[in-house]
Amino acid sequence: MRTGPVHGDGFYAAASAPCRAGLHAGVIGPRGGDLLIRVLPLAGETPGARRHRIASEPGRLEGRAYRLLAATPGQVAWARRLAEALAAPNPGIPRLAGRAEEPVPLPLPQAAGPEPLLPAAPERAGFGSLVPPVLMPALWRMPVRPPDAPLPEGRAPPPVAAALPPPAAPGPVAGPAEAPGPARLLVSGVPVDLAAVEPGEGTDPRLPGQFLARRGGYAHCLPVPGAPGHRCTTGDGIDLAEAALYNGLARASPAASDAYRYAEQAAREAGRGIWKAETR
Repeated sequence: MRTGPVHGDGFYAAASAPCRAGLHAGVIGPRGGDLLIRVLPLAGETPGARRHRIASEPGRLEGRAYRLLAATPGQVAWARRLAEALAAPNPGIPRLAGRAEEPVPLPLPQAAGPEPLLPAAPERAGFGSLVPPVLMPALWRMPVRPPDAPLPEGRAPPPVAAALPPPAAPGPVAGPAEAPGPARLLVSGVPVDLAAVEPGEGTDPRLPGQFLARRGGYAHCLPVPGAPGHRCTTGDGIDLAEAALYNGLARASPAASDAYRYAEQAAREAGRGIWKAETR
């Protein structure tokens, strides 16, 4: 654990020793612990820094880097079950008895209509009584926002987000941060857009700033190669775009990663933030 190079700060080059990088990031202690390693397709230069008595060196990410998070017991158990499932042999294809060379035929999907199917004539089989196959609905649907109800007397309207400044030029940014919106940060006074997310409507614009303040009010942002915006994390390694999606404060863009889409799906299923109207 105490040997091996460490290149980077928050985002570490692939050649870095994971255990020493975990000590440097502060997600494990001197006695070790469980880590979540998230591999990211990042490129460019990464700075070095001294944290938790470990000095890291600058390095190049070269299209492959990783970020470290402290693993909870539930995440460790889930990862163990996933590894066991992937290691298990795939079940064989079911076969008809006596015909080992042909798979079992699957019936055509039929729609459940209000009237029972008419039986075919016994002297001649026909297809006239078959109902057309079922057309599956779309997997995702946009939530329908209900009409705004009138506010009770004496109740102030919800706060409205202030106008956001234009985004900054691409480049690494780090320092004290504020969140004027779910998809925009002010890092050391520089406006930064979060990559692969879009702001949601109808949520309290103060929530992202309150969340960031509770995590120390610090952000470290790196540009995403080939895409507009930055990937920003808090001082303890939490992805701010993923946190906004998980709490229903933003939507994933078409270019979002699988991790972002899973976070958005979790918010949708739990009815958080902008997805409340869909679960009513």
